[in-house]
Amino acid sequence: MTTIQADEVKIMNGVTSAQFISAGIHFYPRCGYKRLSEQAIAEHLNSNLETFNRMFADKDEFVKAMLIEYSNRALGRVSFDFAQNIEDTERLYQIVWRLAVTIREHLAWIHRMLLDSEEGVDLITKALKKQHKMLAYGMIRHIKACNGREGVPQLELLNQFEFLNGAVISPMIMNTRYRMLGILTDEMNGRHEDLLTDSSIHQRIDWAFAALFPQYRSKARPF
Repeated sequence: MTTIQADEVKIMNGVTSAQFISAGIHFYPRCGYKRLSEQAIAEHLNSNLETFNRMFADKDEFVKAMLIEYSNRALGRVSFDFAQNIEDTERLYQIVWRLAVTIREHLAWIHRMLLDSEEGVDLITKALKKQHKMLAYGMIRHIKACNGREGVPQLELLNQFEFLNGAVISPMIMNTRYRMLGILTDEMNGRHEDLLTDSSIHQRIDWAFAALFPQYRSKARPF
């Protein structure tokens, strides 16, 4: 996966633009776009609003830089081109596993971005759409390689992607959201953390691969 390079780091009054961006990453999950205060970020760094405004043209420019940096940090371990010498289905398994772990570790950010998008923050909606497009196209390319047959219809590939995504990734996002809303059953709520463990994620991937790629033989994995 190709990462986007953030702008050259600027330094002013002893504070770098990278420090402002890191502070924004720290505050964003709690504040969201609309409550993310340039003043609060500056004060957090013992700086001031004037310094912030000299580094970033406006709030949107700052948030764009923050999103790029966070994406690079969060998705740094997810690559669609790694280990090209291993068998196709095993490589896809490893990609799905790495992606699932990344999603699990960044659920707070994901939920905040979804809330901002729902509230009409166009910048966040575009970022989510771009990220989904990149992940979906990368996954579909590998799913196609794993089918072991020529001429698989595009609709079938899309359906396989939706199935795999729905089996492994979506439950973590949706159940966490349901828990936040207080609508999970008592049993599901009590076992929520158990469903996010490595072993539970591996189990869901194994089930999905058994359905989509019968030729794949699941390996024993340390949990």
